[in-house]
Amino acid sequence: IKRGFVQVDPEWLPEARKRKRKYNVNRKSQVLVKNLQSGPAGIASLPRVGESQRPLAMMSHALPPAGWAQWTGGHASRGPPSITSSSSKGHTMTEKTASVHWEGQGKQGQGQISTETDALKDYPYGFGSRFEDDRTGTNPEELLGAAHAACFTMAFSFACDKAGFATEQVDTQAKVRLVPEGDGFVIDRIALTLEAKVPGMAPDQFQRIAEAAKRGCPLSKALASVPEITLKATLRP
Repeated sequence: IKRGFVQVDPEWLPEARKRKRKYNVNRKSQVLVKNLQSGPAGIASLPRVGESQRPLAMMSHALPPAGWAQWTGGHASRGPPSITSSSSKGHTMTEKTASVHWEGQGKQGQGQISTETDALKDYPYGFGSRFEDDRTGTNPEELLGAAHAACFTMAFSFACDKAGFATEQVDTQAKVRLVPEGDGFVIDRIALTLEAKVPGMAPDQFQRIAEAAKRGCPLSKALASVPEITLKATLRP
């Protein structure tokens, strides 16, 4: 964002030009963002793409003062630009993508998992790698465990930094248990184990920060339906 402008896809400009009383489009294909005099509450009320087909009414005003959320947009199809929010520290909402290609029937079938970063690229998984001892592929539970451990570890390190302590080393393990339930299966427990070296931190503060990070990390929140999420945290000397 520069000087209160939001970049807009050129495909949307013809629609904007039709609405001259609502939009001010300049030669650089930019549109002034709506005046957000109501502060953060006004930001939260802005519609996302798909919530409304009515374009946002634009006014010739600058963005809100520093400290409020900033806005930027861009879209792939006609209609109002998509909007993502970021905090005053510049952390923008993100959306990550993973995909699976599956071939074959039931237990005989095989899948391939890919992520947008190519960390996983057509990585195999199937019945054998999930329920048997086939270690040539992965499975949803270990991927979930990796995601939860990574999210929790980052939340813990950030929380230590906020408290004025630098994490030198952090090692986390997540064990995800899948058990039969009725005609299917359910994840009934995730056991997190944390070992960390944080110079200068007292053991009781370490435990408080670790527990808070476990409760507050996005993956823990997303996994709130799991009956039991445990944490064993050890402060290394």
